[in-house]
Amino acid sequence: MSYSLTYGLSFAAVTAVVVHTYLYNGSEIWARLKNAQHGGEDVHRRLMRAYKEVPEWWYGVLTVVVLGLGILTTRYWDTELPVWGFIVVCFGLAVLLIVPEGILQGTTNQRVFLNIITEMIAGYAWPGKPIANLMVKCYGYNAVKHGMDFAQDLKLGQYMSTNKQRFTCNGAKVMYNTSIIWGTIGPQRMFQSGQTYNGLVYFFLIGPVVTVLVYFLYRRYPNSWIRYINVPIFFNAAGNIPPANTSKIPSKLISRDPITDVTAQYSLWFIVGFVFNYLIRKRAFDWWKRYNCEIPAETLGITY
Repeated sequence: MSYSLTYGLSFAAVTAVVVHTYLYNGSEIWARLKNAQHGGEDVHRRLMRAYKEVPEWWYGVLTVVVLGLGILTTRYWDTELPVWGFIVVCFGLAVLLIVPEGILQGTTNQRVFLNIITEMIAGYAWPGKPIANLMVKCYGYNAVKHGMDFAQDLKLGQYMSTNKQRFTCNGAKVMYNTSIIWGTIGPQRMFQSGQTYNGLVYFFLIGPVVTVLVYFLYRRYPNSWIRYINVPIFFNAAGNIPPANTSKIPSKLISRDPITDVTAQYSLWFIVGFVFNYLIRKRAFDWWKRYNCEIPAETLGITY
């Protein structure tokens, strides 16, 4: 139950981040599209003027080459993915979500991972085709992921005043099991009407609705604590809570009701967060500043 809920929270986070970006950052994005220098430059950007700027046509040529190789791969290898699917779904999804993802990570240091939504789209579009599902995930999800990684590295290089023409980065990931789950079994058997997890589909609607409600409350009370609420972060952070593993807990201590187990799991998460990041931070800030990050790191190390 708790693991399936992470899927619903992921659905809500994806739609929420798009609506949140439009509502809170839409005017700024439009202004920067018209003028990249809108808003001025910080000191780190001014320091980078000591180096020769990377020409924008480098990125343009690289995009055309990679797009061409992707079309060649999907067209002449048995990928089960049509060329239009690669262009519209894979490339289009990356173009649509790279800016919302970038703003979210730039302001909160968190990402809404898109692997589930890409697998779901491919599962509906090309059911029973795990290779096509894998291709959509590789191109749709990893295009955004590696684009974000590259932007993150460029940002680090800018803070360190490193020449951008000498900066490189790599990354890789194995995704065989998920391609089988979403490509062979397919989302129809999990989320269609009458199936076990059909209710999770409503999280696609919950995300934008909650975002809009919070936005209107923020506009009504701009100086209240509501201005600190970030709906995509709420759904994304809750979705990152590890599912409850009861395999090593004595059976007499485990509830037979999955709803009760999930409620206890998320309640514990909220209580611990409230105690450490509100009560202790407010009443013993020096202790919190010194030990708050060390305790979860040490706990994680002991767990592993």
